[in-house]
Amino acid sequence: MIFSFLFVQCNYTINSAKSPNNQSDSILLYKFVQIDSATHSYRVLNLYKDKMYFYSDSSAFYTILSSGQWKLNNGVLHLSSSLQKDSLPVSIDEEVVKDQTDNIVFDLVTNSTGAIVKGAALIVNDSAKTKCYPALNNCNFPRGTVKSIKVLIEGRCASLNYMLKNSRANKLVIHVLTQYDIEESYEFLDDKQYSFTGERIVSSGTTNDRMPRTMSKAME
Repeated sequence: MIFSFLFVQCNYTINSAKSPNNQSDSILLYKFVQIDSATHSYRVLNLYKDKMYFYSDSSAFYTILSSGQWKLNNGVLHLSSSLQKDSLPVSIDEEVVKDQTDNIVFDLVTNSTGAIVKGAALIVNDSAKTKCYPALNNCNFPRGTVKSIKVLIEGRCASLNYMLKNSRANKLVIHVLTQYDIEESYEFLDDKQYSFTGERIVSSGTTNDRMPRTMSKAME
């Protein structure tokens, strides 16, 4: 397996479409690139002047993406993704539909692009016994009995408990507030650390994420 690595320090304005926070004035400060010729995967980590990062790892078989905040302290690079595993941002539209059954209708869970989050489970009233899946159409609750909802992607992430406000609602439309594929592609990072050791950047400690462990650097 052959890897090639580049560390590039840059100072130019990038197109807004490439910026993680969609700001046209984001300045790219550092760029890490890793190419695996055996699997044809291409890994890029961009660090921006506004302290945002964007990471992508793509091949013919998979795509991994992550974005969030970075900081550099005493030779240690810290990465924390904007999305965290235990606090997925969600919103719920609580609708009252006339001439509809008194059982609550649950729409399919979607993300901010309208894509269906197929594996989303709902934990109702903070009890694992009431877990259901809108995609399987097995969420059956009478109107007024649902007090809170947590969105769960098993083995991946979950939202906080969302407290419902309208006890009369008989239709709930749940949105995960991100454009990323949280079921497979997005990489959650909670203070991921890299240390500089000579000509290498090395991941600190043990890790269960899918980020490269060691990267060599070369100045442009």
